[in-house]
Amino acid sequence: MISAIILAAGKSTRMGRQKLLMELDGIRILERVLLEVAGCKCFEELILVYSDEEILKMAAGYGFNAVKNEHPEEGLSSSIKLGIEAASKDAGAYMFFMGDQPFINHDIIKRILEEYKSSGRSIIVPVYNGNNGMPTVFSSAWKHELLELTGDTGGRVIIKKFPQEVCFIELMDELAGMDIDTEAAYQKALGALEALNSK
Repeated sequence: MISAIILAAGKSTRMGRQKLLMELDGIRILERVLLEVAGCKCFEELILVYSDEEILKMAAGYGFNAVKNEHPEEGLSSSIKLGIEAASKDAGAYMFFMGDQPFINHDIIKRILEEYKSSGRSIIVPVYNGNNGMPTVFSSAWKHELLELTGDTGGRVIIKKFPQEVCFIELMDELAGMDIDTEAAYQKALGALEALNSK
């Protein structure tokens, strides 16, 4: 049993506005992630960690168990913990998604899950153009360590400390690894979409 956990409680301070509600080709950034994750039909449960009530309204109808992060200022780790605590006790693994990664797609999700099932490793990390990215998979064997995380580093500290437990997957779809943190990144994403639509 694998639980999908979308982390969408950030305050978008670098963007200066709620980035997850910004549109790409008429679809809001977070909504693109919700559509792909829910549409994948790969997960026994879907969890969304949010802090903005507008995010909650937008997510209604997608089948996610929405959990509010009352203290997003505590960093990414606070959302990771809430997602795990909301997951079923029977969850065998957690797949963590970022809400600002709008080009994630079914093929990438399934590729990562296939690697988790076949590699024998307990952590799966995608690599885009030489850079570690998301979504990542952690076996529930790491539940205690994940719940001990603090600050804004996420699971990176576990990945760095236990490299022998990690399977890194090189993915050729660099666009899928793009996250939208700044206005420049948003403009780049708009340009990428325009190029795709013109093909």
